[in-house]
Amino acid sequence: MRPILKENGGWALFNSTPNGKNHFFDMFNMAMENENWFCQKLTIDDTKDAEGKAIVTQEDIAEERASGMDEAMIQQEYFCNFDV
Repeated sequence: MRPILKENGGWALFNSTPNGKNHFFDMFNMAMENENWFCQKLTIDDTKDAEGKAIVTQEDIAEERASGMDEAMIQQEYFCNFDV
C-alpha cells in the first residue's frame, strides 16, 4: 500500500479502538512522535456537538455500567485506554 500512496501523493486513515498494547498501540505511539503523521486520540471528554455539548454523556456511561458493561470495556471503548 505504501508505494501506491507515495506514487499518488495519497494518504491513509487508521481509525481504531484500543485493544491492549498491540500493533495499533505501536502505530499510535509512532505516529504521535512522527511529525509527518497526524495523530489524534479523542475520548468522550473530547467529542462535542456543534453547540459544545457532549456527544456521549456521563449519564450514558452510567447507563452502560448499570446495564452490565464491564469497566474495562468502558475504559477501552469510551476513554481510549490502552491499559485495559
